[in-house]
Amino acid sequence: MQVTGWDADTHSPCPAFACRVEESGDGTALLIYGGNGGVRFKLLEDETPWSLTAPGQWGETHLVYPVGSFLVYTDEC
Repeated sequence: MQVTGWDADTHSPCPAFACRVEESGDGTALLIYGGNGGVRFKLLEDETPWSLTAPGQWGETHLVYPVGSFLVYTDEC
């Protein structure tokens, strides 16, 4: 899955971030967050531009996952 932050003021992608947080009662978790419009997602093979109207994309304000639930990769140019 691809993820980007979303800037609600400019209606465009912005950086997304992940950081470790303490989840009450559950221990360490991974918080995924983006711009003032949250984060947007699309499938890895989806090459369409980021857009609020793209049918294969969806958004959330943020996500919290247990630390060991998946791997995080970053783009390196």
